[in-house]
Amino acid sequence: MSQKFNQNHADISCQIRKGLVPRIECASERPTNSKDFEDHLSTSIEALNVAVLYCESSRLQDLSQDSTLQKQILVPLLILSFENMSKALWNNGQVSLTILVIFLVLVYNQIFFYRNHIRLSYKILSLLKSKIFLCEILCEALVSFENSDKLLRWCLEELRPKLENKLWIQYPGAQQAFVVLLNQVE
Repeated sequence: MSQKFNQNHADISCQIRKGLVPRIECASERPTNSKDFEDHLSTSIEALNVAVLYCESSRLQDLSQDSTLQKQILVPLLILSFENMSKALWNNGQVSLTILVIFLVLVYNQIFFYRNHIRLSYKILSLLKSKIFLCEILCEALVSFENSDKLLRWCLEELRPKLENKLWIQYPGAQQAFVVLLNQVE
């Protein structure tokens, strides 16, 4: 494992992964609805905010030449963003009272946290394109980051277990991320 992948990076990776849309057990029995994701809204907003802060920090540069960090942080960061790029049941923009209080405290302390899943996702992708990928179009990064398609392959490898056989119906976030990924490389 990379020497740069320390406890701080492990914590960031864990926080980002917590924001991924969870498995919905009953999805094969009935259509999902917004109640299935109520507990996830605050977790995903927190993960997206952590991701934005990470992308705005100087630590983002650690990703530029370290494959372990790219696989452990960059890939879940992209998938989290892909899951939330368009309106869905798990990111309907509703903010719990707890998040609203945290938001107000942070604004008062001169730190601005975004509350909209979609806006945060685009902010993350914009920061990655300008600071890491050094490109205008995400497709360029996915298929030619460091002169290979490893980023695309890693994203597909991350999503694959959730999309196999009959499991795919229980992972609507992975479905969304896969669709966005395919649209990016079309």
